[in-house]
Amino acid sequence: MSAIFNDGKFNKEAKRYGILPGFAMGIRTGYDFDREETGEEAQTKLRKEKPSLLIGSPICGPWSQMNNINKDSENMRANMKKAVKHLRFTLEMFIIQIEENHGFVLFEHPWTAKSWDTDIMQEMMHLSGMRIYRCHQCMYQDKEIQANGKYGYIRKDTGWATNCPDIGSLLTKTCNGKREHVCLENGVTARAAFYCIGIVRAVLRGLAKACKRNEASQLALDFGYTCKPCAPGKSSGGTIANIQSLPHTTTRIMSLKSLDVRYVNSPGHNPKSMVAS
Repeated sequence: MSAIFNDGKFNKEAKRYGILPGFAMGIRTGYDFDREETGEEAQTKLRKEKPSLLIGSPICGPWSQMNNINKDSENMRANMKKAVKHLRFTLEMFIIQIEENHGFVLFEHPWTAKSWDTDIMQEMMHLSGMRIYRCHQCMYQDKEIQANGKYGYIRKDTGWATNCPDIGSLLTKTCNGKREHVCLENGVTARAAFYCIGIVRAVLRGLAKACKRNEASQLALDFGYTCKPCAPGKSSGGTIANIQSLPHTTTRIMSLKSLDVRYVNSPGHNPKSMVAS
């Protein structure tokens, strides 16, 4: 498994679940995606290593409702331009991972982030097998933190988009109302950007289950049996119909770079309408 806009926390735990760790590229691991060569290196690594799962969690701050209060400031416009670039690059990487590598992807942003309402996310949700899941991260934290003079948990209402139901189904816990929460202010917001160990392990458990399912299905194919969920051209994350050739995929990625971000106002076309039941 590999990750972009992420640190190496998933890779550190991966071997415990029998998963081979791959690359982890983000500012904390020395990779700056504002540099074109970093994006090119990431796409080369992805095509070469073909990880079972690619996680993408690009910067979310500029998409927050609070930051949009001052959206007309020069600083906010610059940050939003970077956020759109990173979100679009995540989509480009997901296209490669699904259409070329036939692998799993996992995207994360706060549930209330404006990114979910963009045409970029609408395009992402049209990739094969993609569904949205919602959780409150306080339910995955194993201990309280001290912040702003009190002890409690970081609620963080979170949205996930993935083509792997085994992962998505483990990212659906919502607050039971029995936990005290701390306010996201005075530095707590920055701490919320890091995944707690409970989230990391939930993702890895789901991936391990999906990989075992695919291994069993491949064994059946090797012996001549037909396995509809994982037959060639499919994955346990959903049907991948009409896999396109590399030239088409490359053209599609190049065309994405010229798109201006647009917000989707129609309820029928909003990505959140695809929340898994």
